[in-house]
Amino acid sequence: LNSYMLFRFCPGCGISQSETAFNEDAQKFRCPDCEFELYRNTATTSSMILRCGEQFLFSVRANEPSRGFLDFPGGFVDPGESIEEAFVREMDEELGWCPEDFQYAFSSPNIYLYQGVTYHTSDVFYYAEVAEKPDVNAADDVADLRWLSLSDIHDEDLAFASMKLAVDQLREIFGVP
Repeated sequence: LNSYMLFRFCPGCGISQSETAFNEDAQKFRCPDCEFELYRNTATTSSMILRCGEQFLFSVRANEPSRGFLDFPGGFVDPGESIEEAFVREMDEELGWCPEDFQYAFSSPNIYLYQGVTYHTSDVFYYAEVAEKPDVNAADDVADLRWLSLSDIHDEDLAFASMKLAVDQLREIFGVP
């Protein structure tokens, strides 16, 4: 379901809108009566790729979408928060731990289907490496944590398309078929 279709009345003037009159394009609504404009911007997420030896830390999603599938720990950036601040907050919420040193790895576009509405996201991945596995605990919206090698990961077990792209990039970087 396109989230634009959820509007039955213009948020600016309150006049009833047909499904086609309010949907100007994929990024903007424009009311033909009052010319109110509403932009649909991409949401941002911040996630951690944590490596210890040949294994990477994966979370198992506790909630929909993709409940029970593998993900990297992380979540959405809140309004007024930098991506780095979101990273630290999400690691604390989901793991009770955050690495002292982490660096930007890459980003990937994604589609996040939640309660019948499609959200476009830009998923930002940070990378950290540790010599010993930290004491982490699944919390918040994480059902479980798993340390897995890249060769143990199957595409059909990954929660989102951006996860597949991330794992593919890691396989290329670390020379794993």
